Amino acid sequence: MDHSNEAESGVECYGYFDMGAVSIPVFKGRGATWGLRVGMHYARVNIGNQAMLTSGTTTLADRFNLGGIIAPLAPFSGSFEGPGPLISDSPDRSISAGPQALVEGTRELDVRLATLSFGSYLAIPVCRGFNVTLEGGLNAAIAAGSYDFESATTITGLGTRHSSGNASKTTVLPGIYLGLSGIYQINGTWAIQAAGRYQYMNNFDLHANGSSANLSFDSAFILSLGTLYSF
Repeated sequence: MDHSNEAESGVECYGYFDMGAVSIPVFKGRGATWGLRVGMHYARVNIGNQAMLTSGTTTLADRFNLGGIIAPLAPFSGSFEGPGPLISDSPDRSISAGPQALVEGTRELDVRLATLSFGSYLAIPVCRGFNVTLEGGLNAAIAAGSYDFESATTITGLGTRHSSGNASKTTVLPGIYLGLSGIYQINGTWAIQAAGRYQYMNNFDLHANGSSANLSFDSAFILSLGTLYSF
């Protein structure tokens, strides 16, 4: 079961350190400045479902050539002289598509992310009291998560098999980010910022008893609205 475009809330704090006017000629006349940006973002991603799924199955059949040996009738008893005739241990194997399986159960992925970011920014004044900021840099998330599932798999003619499992781990997910924001200066101390940021990080994977969960950051977008305090 895939889930995409899931919106999750979080909290973020960050700081800007002004390094002065930019040396790029095209921006010098606009009073553009650049600097360093350090931030931390925390969010919890909790995804679960109880959807009924269908899955394909595979039938594997092994055939052993008896080579003229006539199999004994059951019950079979060996002799003190040793085993009877031996058949080959190299079967003729065939693999074919089996019947559809119906999977019922619950699946839950719970991940906590603390993302640290470090990069630079370019602030470009647009009009009095308002500027646009371009940002970019590196980030790394400390991800701690768990995956739990219970399922009942039913195959026509073969009955129902129950399974369950859980797994957890903590790992570091490196990545990069790019951002764009608008900043409105209320006074010399306070400002309002609306920002959007794209970030890419390694995926977070968990495997438990034949089942797996994957949290992908291939196209993660963060939207934020906050205040800035200058000192």
